[in-house]
Amino acid sequence: MKKAFLLFVLSFLLVNIASAQKIITGRVIDSLSRQPVPGVYISTIDGKNATITDAMGSFELKTNANKLKASAIGYKTKFFSTNKNNNTIILSKANVNLKQVTVRANAISPAQTVCKLDLRLKPVNTSQEVLRLIPGLFIAQHEGGGKAEQIFLRGFDMDHGTDISINVDGMPVNMVSHAHGQGYADLHFLIPETIDHIEFEKGTYNPQYGDFQTGGYINFHTKNYLQHNRIQLEAGMFNTVRMLTMFNLFGSRDTKQSAYIASEYMLTDGFFDMSQNFYRLNTFIKYRNFLSNKTLMTLEASVFRTRWDAAGLIPQRAVQEGIIDRYGTLDSCGGGQTHRNNLILSFYTRTADNASLKNEFYFSDYAFDLHSNFTFFLKDSINGDQIRQREKRRLYGYHLLYSQRNTVGKWHLISKLGAELRYDDIDNIELSHTKNRYQLLNRIELGDIDETNINAFAQEIMQKDSWVIRLGARLDFFDFVYQNKLSKDYKTIGVKKSILLPKLSIIYSLSPNVQIYLKAGKGFHSNDARVIAKTRRDILPAAYGSDLGVIFKPWDKALVNLALWGLYLQQEFVFSGDEGTVEPCGRTLRRGVDMSARVQILSSLYAKLDVNYAIPRSLDATEGGIYLPLAPIWSSVGGLYYRSHSGLVASISYRYLGKRPADEFYNMATKPYTVFDAALSYTREKYELGLSIENLFNTPWYDAQFETTSRLRGESKPVTDIDFTPGTPFDLKARVAIFFGGK
Repeated sequence: MKKAFLLFVLSFLLVNIASAQKIITGRVIDSLSRQPVPGVYISTIDGKNATITDAMGSFELKTNANKLKASAIGYKTKFFSTNKNNNTIILSKANVNLKQVTVRANAISPAQTVCKLDLRLKPVNTSQEVLRLIPGLFIAQHEGGGKAEQIFLRGFDMDHGTDISINVDGMPVNMVSHAHGQGYADLHFLIPETIDHIEFEKGTYNPQYGDFQTGGYINFHTKNYLQHNRIQLEAGMFNTVRMLTMFNLFGSRDTKQSAYIASEYMLTDGFFDMSQNFYRLNTFIKYRNFLSNKTLMTLEASVFRTRWDAAGLIPQRAVQEGIIDRYGTLDSCGGGQTHRNNLILSFYTRTADNASLKNEFYFSDYAFDLHSNFTFFLKDSINGDQIRQREKRRLYGYHLLYSQRNTVGKWHLISKLGAELRYDDIDNIELSHTKNRYQLLNRIELGDIDETNINAFAQEIMQKDSWVIRLGARLDFFDFVYQNKLSKDYKTIGVKKSILLPKLSIIYSLSPNVQIYLKAGKGFHSNDARVIAKTRRDILPAAYGSDLGVIFKPWDKALVNLALWGLYLQQEFVFSGDEGTVEPCGRTLRRGVDMSARVQILSSLYAKLDVNYAIPRSLDATEGGIYLPLAPIWSSVGGLYYRSHSGLVASISYRYLGKRPADEFYNMATKPYTVFDAALSYTREKYELGLSIENLFNTPWYDAQFETTSRLRGESKPVTDIDFTPGTPFDLKARVAIFFGGK
């Protein structure tokens, strides 16, 4: 397999040496800011030959056409002549128009278009809404607003990120071998208003992503510049206050460099009977400098702090028996604190022969301290079962990406080579039995982890007429090192393992409005270093996935995506951070259907509908226990969105998550819910006024839900019950934003 990978890379290089040809070049900039616009679709009038602008707003396209067009969501389409090279195309802002969207095989991915559209129609201003932008993805919060959300997608209970790769500007968010759970992805350091666009794909098909990409990947891209400075104040129910400031640090029309700083500070008591005492502080700085006509440097830095008290999960019987109400708590010592400081430095260079090179370095300083009690007095009838999970880590990483465009005969080629090094240095990763948060009763787990991932990938994207073939391969190497500090004898356990991951996608455009695709790829289920140390088998169990789908426009202003998918996993080891134990789940198979539709009903009125169905099953179950606990089966999101030219924006939306098995035998089930949200805002040149309502009809609903065996104080024996965190009741927030120093 490794020889095959080397042959693939060699053929990649030979093709590139033989195929460089002259192409039309140009650059796209924003009419107001004069800054480059990445991701613009540049094509011939018939759309048969196309490309997109890069990070510098530049494009290269081989064509004999006399005229081209430039289009992007949120901009007016621009037609321009090809009589000369180095065209400077100036795009002006416009309202969203679905007529601009094309489904030709060589266009921008419709998945990215959907996210751009959703972000334009309903801008987010909470960290929870950020993840809800991904079609088919649901979240739950069960330890106060400071803990990473639990994620559900494509028949997976992904815990806090085990089976989905989450990134911000190329920097991984997921934490390997985390104290609370593998892949823990706390995205709260991302200020929602700084998001420019979102790149995502379901499945294991992109060779640029490896670890955690079992169910898909998400990459959030932050804004490169601000249209204006902003001071924003929000206030809401439950003593909630949020302040946001965003300032440009250079002149309004400095085209060589740009920089801005964004900060948010949030306080809330929360809707529980016990005050949440929550605070969050975020600061983000982004600086870009065009060092030359061919080189762009970007520097990003962020500081994140948060602390909270949490009511925690409670059993249904405690509410039914009147011990507490649905917003009560049984252990007032829950909660935690965490911080993350990030630094990203990247250099993007346009080299000769239609190629580009990107070097990116990232670093994170991270700490985590969490206090929970899920079983109350099950194990310790005197002191209770409270646990403490904590760790400190330093994350180091480097990305290299080389990309080149060529033409061989009638085939247009995009060739990519990449490599990455990620090193996690984790100190004193701990699981302890405690009382009153900090009184240590017993240490269950304590150790140090050094985990290294080195990988390389190659991908060839071949376009001809109505065909696109994406062929790729990725090689991942892992070095897991764990030192158990509770062992009687000093011993460091080290395990090394590599895996080769082939990928293939075939896309065909039946017409300008209909595209079909077939994707297939191999991935792997991510594992905690402590799982490796304790089992020493199935270290990187393979995952095999496929998608068969169609994207079509039933009319000019409608876009529909329908996909049949399947995913087989050889093994699902789960390391329980709450117990310090390993749970082998065996082979699993997930199948399902995803449907996503966006419709522009009128020039300012839009509709959205996502429906997802999954059949998740265990293949090694005995005695009928074939179900995967908490795995989503039916889910749906939809709404109506109004966005006028006058600045008025309004929306009403719903989210539905159906009944799910709470245990392997489906003896217990979670409660389904449907919740409606609404938003209204009015934006003018110098200010914005807004209202947002979560749970418009004050529906009593369960957010996080688990089957748990616990014992309450005074109970004579353990009881298996559904433990839950109540969903947000009717919650109204208002905001006022002032704009100045506009470009």
